[in-house]
Amino acid sequence: MMTYTYKGLEVLYPVSELNTHYLDRIILTMSKALKDYKRVHALRLDLRLPVSDSEKDILRRDEILNNTFNQKNIIKRFFESLKAKIKAQEKRMKASEKRVYPCHLRYVWCRERNKSNNDHYHLVLFFNKDRYFSSGYKDNKESLVRLIMDAWSSALGEYVDNADRLVQLVYKGTHYLDQNKYDFENKYQALFTRLSYFAKNRTKHYDEGKRCFGTSQG
Repeated sequence: MMTYTYKGLEVLYPVSELNTHYLDRIILTMSKALKDYKRVHALRLDLRLPVSDSEKDILRRDEILNNTFNQKNIIKRFFESLKAKIKAQEKRMKASEKRVYPCHLRYVWCRERNKSNNDHYHLVLFFNKDRYFSSGYKDNKESLVRLIMDAWSSALGEYVDNADRLVQLVYKGTHYLDQNKYDFENKYQALFTRLSYFAKNRTKHYDEGKRCFGTSQG
């Protein structure tokens, strides 16, 4: 099986099929997360939009059951909501006199559309592993996955039944990067290889006037 590399790191596709600017942004974001914390929890997930023409529709209002409902800045609204929820949780923990580890959220996302009429978003979120060791369970209102689901529901901005179904934690999507561990380099390489998928050109729609890729700033 042929192996493809970019700057000495293995990628999933030939470099000619990838956006190298995106690859550089992924590398930079990973480096910043590792500069923030010695132990990083990277969580892969997908965010989906409500679909139409299906018995599985979950929205109550027909006027937003299409590819043109309020998607403007939807991913920005998601991250703003998630950051606010993390900060609010920190305040609650401090008020309860619990030990609180800092957590500066970093992320990479891409927007894609393949056979579906609706866009979907692939994300990786980087957390301080001392603050969020796991995603937890959605029934726990203080768990990480609950915060994520509530943030996506907030970003959609409409009344949604079972919006949790639009958030998918991907298979084996939890990655731990511990810079003090012997296997750090292997774990770093494995995560970058997986994230190189975000940079493939094939399912991007660059001509629609909407961003296809983004990362946290600062």
